[in-house]
This record gives sequence, structure tokens and C-alpha cells, in this order.
Amino acid sequence: MLLLTLLFVSAVAATPLLGTEQCARGPTYWCQNVKAASLCGAVTHCQQNVWSKPQMKSVPCDLCKEVLTVVDQILKDNATEAEVLGYLEKACQLIPDKGVTAECKEMVDNYYPVLMGIIKGELILRKWSIGPPVSEWRREVAVSKVQELNKRY
Repeated sequence: MLLLTLLFVSAVAATPLLGTEQCARGPTYWCQNVKAASLCGAVTHCQQNVWSKPQMKSVPCDLCKEVLTVVDQILKDNATEAEVLGYLEKACQLIPDKGVTAECKEMVDNYYPVLMGIIKGELILRKWSIGPPVSEWRREVAVSKVQELNKRY
């Protein structure tokens, strides 16, 4: 009976930490994309331990490379958050596959605040000279995310 009670108590105590059943899968699931990381409360973990690590090189699509180049440049030019959001929304409209266009728009709408939080965090790190240069880190993370999207389509 004591063993059964301990098992029940440990299961109840662990439930809030695990969140959804998918989140219980661990970092492999959490860090597969921003949506999963956000739902599992693991954005910071993924930033520090997964997304900041160099990924195997592959060539992302031309549109994606162009978007990354322009976003990098407008951030260097001190663009406002509204300008970055507007550019990303317009970039989604350039995708020929309407299903992917809709998913792109949904991702921009849902995860733009998370993205800006990441960027603001990078800028703070850069200001205090902690970690890699902002553009280098941002590009590595962005390219790895683009590579993930390329694998899906």
C-alpha cells in the first residue's frame, strides 16, 4: 500500500512539470520548433542548449536566404518591431504554396513575440559582450529553423 501511495504521489507531483504528454518526450521534442518549445516552457533551454549549437550545413531555399538577409539588415538599421513584423508578413505572401503561406502567417502571428524576445535577449547579450555576436548567433539559429522547414516540405 505504501508503494502504491508513493507511486501515486510521485505521478501527481510530476504532472505539472511534464505538461502535455508530448512535452514529456524531452528536449528532442521541445526544441524541434518554436511552437513546441513555447508550449513546453522550454524556449530558454532550447536557445541555450540546442539552437545556439552549429548545425550541419545545408543550403536553404533562395527566398528563405533573402528573408534572413533582409531581416538581418533591417535589424542592423534599428527597424521597429512593427517594421520587422510587416516584412515577415509580406515575406509569407511570396511563398507560392498557399498551404505553406498560411502556415507561415500563422507562425509569424503566433511566435513573433517569442522571436522578438529572443532578439531582445541577444541584443542584451551583445551590449554586455556575453556570447557570440548577435548577427552570427541569429543567423545560425535562423538557418537551422529554415533547414527544419525545408525538411518538412
